[in-house]
Amino acid sequence: MLAAKLESAQAVKTSAQKTLQRKLALQSQNVVATTTVDDAQTEFTARLAQEREAEILMSLNSYSVEGAQADVRRIEAELQQARMAVPEKAAVLAAAQADLDRTVIRSPINGVVVGRFVNEGQTLAVGLESRTTFVVAHRLEDMEIHAQVDEADIGRIAPGQRAHFTVDAYPDRRFEAVVRQVRKAPQTQQHVVTYTVVLATSNLDGALLPGMTALVKIVIERQDDVLKVPLAALRFQPSGTRQDPAARSGVWVRTASGSLQRIAVTVGAAGTEQVALKSGDLDEGSQVAVGQAIRPAGMEFLGIRFGS
Repeated sequence: MLAAKLESAQAVKTSAQKTLQRKLALQSQNVVATTTVDDAQTEFTARLAQEREAEILMSLNSYSVEGAQADVRRIEAELQQARMAVPEKAAVLAAAQADLDRTVIRSPINGVVVGRFVNEGQTLAVGLESRTTFVVAHRLEDMEIHAQVDEADIGRIAPGQRAHFTVDAYPDRRFEAVVRQVRKAPQTQQHVVTYTVVLATSNLDGALLPGMTALVKIVIERQDDVLKVPLAALRFQPSGTRQDPAARSGVWVRTASGSLQRIAVTVGAAGTEQVALKSGDLDEGSQVAVGQAIRPAGMEFLGIRFGS
């Protein structure tokens, strides 16, 4: 638009210039009056000013275009810089998202929370030493018993052995278990060395809870269809009698008349309370003496305590 205006101003100026030249030629011939020449001169001057104004506007417009082009180049540079910053911002966003995800405590396994050591709103610092926040039990239907076995007995324990145990919550109920692992790390308490034996048991009814104290008995050896007597019967010796060190092991049995008779026996596998008999003139149900009661005042013989 400004270019057309400039071209129009130049055309008008050229026409005014030609008119002025013609008027000056006629004036030299004394054909036109001086005022006519002055009017042509004035018209030419005005058209020249118009052309100058159009040129100035054109120059200003050119500067505006250059400024706009500079702004476009600047904006394009800023856009390119912003595009180059996108991967960096994406990396920062990913790092922030990862930090946010770490604020959520997730269990590595499915199970039941049986211990919580943090409270809501408490700050947890991440350091070299991880802190226990929750204790999760994988399956309460399958439980483990960690039994402490003395070093004198650990040599007879092996995986696969059967066992049974009781807990204080159910003193009249016996639970079955199987030895799964014998751990080699010793534990010393008050100069007593023990080893941890891991036993597996089923807890389908949910009776057993984590942390219960169990009294475990592990079956070391099994003998079927044998007679057994209390260990106390082998140690019993009636008052007034002397034990022959060379004699075989024996027990004292009550006869039909009520007296005591010693019967020699050969012992087999022994447990904590009873011992199996390999041989001996005993019948099932025979009453053997396991102790003797005495009267404190006169220390006189009062009676024999029997067991079977």
